[in-house]
Order: sequence, then C-alpha cells, then structure tokens
Amino acid sequence: MSRIQKLKELQMHLENARCLLDELAMEALEERAKIEEEEERKRKEMKRPILPHLFMRQ
Repeated sequence: MSRIQKLKELQMHLENARCLLDELAMEALEERAKIEEEEERKRKEMKRPILPHLFMRQ
C-alpha cells in the first residue's frame, strides 16, 4: 500500500472517529440536560410546604 493510500485510510478513520465523538457529545449534553431538569424539579418540590393544609388552619 502506498504512503498516500495509508494517509487517506488514516484520514477516513479520523473522520469516522470524529463523527462518533460528536454523537457521544450530543448524547452527553442530552443526558446532562435531563439530569439538570430532574434536579431543578426536586429543588422546587423541596421548597413547597409538605402539609399546606396544616399551615392554613393556624
């Protein structure tokens, strides 16, 4: 195999690897967004009074 062919093959592998990394990065961003949304939802729940009807009677 000539040197040019080897370089072209390496370039192809690098492009494939770059595409895979882009896909993984997008998956990681989506997963992080889901986790952040869940944490925000939990924070909001913690701020709510647990038994609001008890506080209303006072």
